[in-house]
Amino acid sequence: RDLFLVDGQAGTPTAFGDLVFGVLGSDGLGISQPILIGWGYIAVLAAFLVGFYLLLERLGRSPFGRTMKAIREDELVADSLGKDVNLVKIKVFVIGCALMGLAGILWFGSQGNVSPTPQFRPLLTFYVFIAVIIGGSGSNTGSVLGGIVFAAVLFEGPRRVGGTVRGLIDAQTPPSFADAVASLDPVTFLAYATENVAPLQFVFLGLVLVFIIHRRPEGILGDRIETAAAVDLSERPAGGESDE
Repeated sequence: RDLFLVDGQAGTPTAFGDLVFGVLGSDGLGISQPILIGWGYIAVLAAFLVGFYLLLERLGRSPFGRTMKAIREDELVADSLGKDVNLVKIKVFVIGCALMGLAGILWFGSQGNVSPTPQFRPLLTFYVFIAVIIGGSGSNTGSVLGGIVFAAVLFEGPRRVGGTVRGLIDAQTPPSFADAVASLDPVTFLAYATENVAPLQFVFLGLVLVFIIHRRPEGILGDRIETAAAVDLSERPAGGESDE
């Protein structure tokens, strides 16, 4: 890939661009393609995913993690107990930005270039929220599980299945949804659905989101189990005085 500094109006390299990026000739400053591709790149992603998960689990079970949960539940109570709420928020912001920056480096490894405008749209944030809601908010395991379910079943699944089914159907695709319904032919409607998977997918995602919020707002993994102490208090030793 070549990198040039161009004039926004003329669309040609400027003098500064020739000076900075033309040091290697008229072809510009070459940026090689990423080395991590294929299964090697997948292995690196899996390793970082495990590392992120272990880090967040350890952080959530630490005193700092319990302070974050206290601030999340009631900020005034945490502040009245002597916790520096603003400092904790700053630390959380720094940790989150560091992890997002590392995720951006991994994203670059699969794309070769990063452009915030066309790639990081609000729709991507909507996808992340759906994955978290599906798995269960407040649970690291639920976030991972929700991401897998969303990517495999809700995002890529309809596209793969739609392409396969469309190849098996020998029917003409109606021009509109009204025509597909008016035909009263299941095969014709299926042909329209498989041909327009992308727009219908948003409708399906919306229905899934509404269903989960109404029927199972806690997500797949159920209610969150909060840690109230550093030691397990569920088992108490037998003994002591009896009421009898």
